[in-house]
Amino acid sequence: MAIANEMKRASYMADLEYKFVLALSYPAYPISETSPYFDTILEYLEKFYDRFDVVGDLRPYLALIGQPEAAALRTFAREKLDAEEAAYDESGEDPPKLDLIRWRVVHFKLNKVIGSFAALEQHDKLKLVNTIMQTYLWAHGNSEALSDNDRVNLDDMIVVAAELLYEVKIYEWCVLNPINFMLVSILELAISRSPNNNTLRVWLMRILAKLGLSSRFTGVGSHVKGL
Repeated sequence: MAIANEMKRASYMADLEYKFVLALSYPAYPISETSPYFDTILEYLEKFYDRFDVVGDLRPYLALIGQPEAAALRTFAREKLDAEEAAYDESGEDPPKLDLIRWRVVHFKLNKVIGSFAALEQHDKLKLVNTIMQTYLWAHGNSEALSDNDRVNLDDMIVVAAELLYEVKIYEWCVLNPINFMLVSILELAISRSPNNNTLRVWLMRILAKLGLSSRFTGVGSHVKGL
């Protein structure tokens, strides 16, 4: 099954790369939301959202699309997520299905890549971080069912949360600042579950350095591979 999925994925990526090269070579090549180029992006997203890092795979090809196509892509992912959230009973005792978590991950990462979070107000960024952390904790509550790809995507989501918090205006670099406390807390939590993720460690080192926590900085940095 894994080999079959890889073969299907490879065929989609080859088709998309072919269309990407055509679009780069011929300015008149259509890439609008009604074009085969855009249709292939949507099909890839829908077919493989639960098995691969679809946003990472599609990122180079999203560079060509304009605002209307980005809005259509965001709406497509949002509708998939809305359908999963509508089927979830928040008052029940059962955790959400992995499909809901995976579409949330796609939603968060896709919006970050296409720049939808850039114009958010500070309070909206904080609300978004709260939702990201809820999703992260939900997912790790089902840790036995998570694939390796799920774990990588969840780590990427923590990076999105860290970037959002870092963009919130910080008045002073001290441990008592709640934004700094949140940054350190979520990164420490994520590293405890993914100790070999260098990106998470580098992000934490960035915050620790600004806070002047040299001993902790050295401890975190000593486990970064390649340094």
